[in-house]
Amino acid sequence: MAKKYKAEKGDNVFSRIKGCISDFFYGISVKMHNKKPNGNKCKVTQSSVRKKELIFYFSIVLLPLIQYFIFYICINFNSVLLAFKQYKVVGGKQSWEYAGFDNFARFIKDFFNGGDLTILAKNSLIVYAFGLLITTPFSLVFSFYIYKKYLFSEFFRVLLYLPSIISSVVTVFMYKYMLDVGLPAFGKIFGLTIASPLSGTANMMPAILFFVFICGFGMNTIMYSSAMTRIPVSVVEYAQIDGVSAVREFFSITMPLIFSTLSTFIIVGIAGFFTNQAFLFEMFGKNANVKVQTFGYYLFMLTYSGEANYPYAAAGGLVFTIVAVPLTYLVKYLLDKVDPNVAF
Repeated sequence: MAKKYKAEKGDNVFSRIKGCISDFFYGISVKMHNKKPNGNKCKVTQSSVRKKELIFYFSIVLLPLIQYFIFYICINFNSVLLAFKQYKVVGGKQSWEYAGFDNFARFIKDFFNGGDLTILAKNSLIVYAFGLLITTPFSLVFSFYIYKKYLFSEFFRVLLYLPSIISSVVTVFMYKYMLDVGLPAFGKIFGLTIASPLSGTANMMPAILFFVFICGFGMNTIMYSSAMTRIPVSVVEYAQIDGVSAVREFFSITMPLIFSTLSTFIIVGIAGFFTNQAFLFEMFGKNANVKVQTFGYYLFMLTYSGEANYPYAAAGGLVFTIVAVPLTYLVKYLLDKVDPNVAF
């Protein structure tokens, strides 16, 4: 009879859950094999128990694999094929013809010719850098404030999380209404004429960056503060006994111990560099000025501009994927140099 699983000190959560599940189904299988229909006991073989466990594990994995195959591989594979096609209308009939790498060549040529795609790259980089260099440090500091349970920390925890539970569409429209209607009306109270930042190109990007800050600040703060709660209490107590200040605790204890969570956010954010600006469509519709457009908005708009642009958009998406994958592993490699325990 197999030994019952015993949690070891170095086991992670998954190993413990797996061990408990194995014990549970092993017990069921033993009971099932120890009794015949007439109530007589029979000998349980290790191989039969192992078969039961394999069937159980296979059943757990099968459904996610089916979902992944249908909703990811099959659907996205069609998008990959679309990048090598060209839409044509001949004699009033629509057709899709093989175009080879023409769409990729056109996309790369547009990018390096200094046209709109270069502006999109600059704007996407600005949005990502702003989130990394401005939003993240503010979130970390405020997370530490909540973690240390300073004055009104619980109130701020709830207040910061509210934008995250409101629909993104509603959040965008509320923000746009505040700038287009609320801000000019507020200026009239004091006899001032204040134009909406979204009405001119000069202030559009600062208004967009402030919205990015509002949306990212709350969620990041909650996630980082949750990571801080997993710091061993004994470590903090020893530091306090040694007279470590709050600033020293933040930089010397808290930051190193939550670096794994921070690095995960940095790595995942690279994908957002190419995709996570769909809110611009909700804010400007199809008429966003090219000076504030990003990669995510551009690809999103191509899908609304007719079937003729589908192959071009698919080729652009594949180019971004080809760039994002090695870039992600490069960032992970650099973060591993700082902390080998980066979990991603």
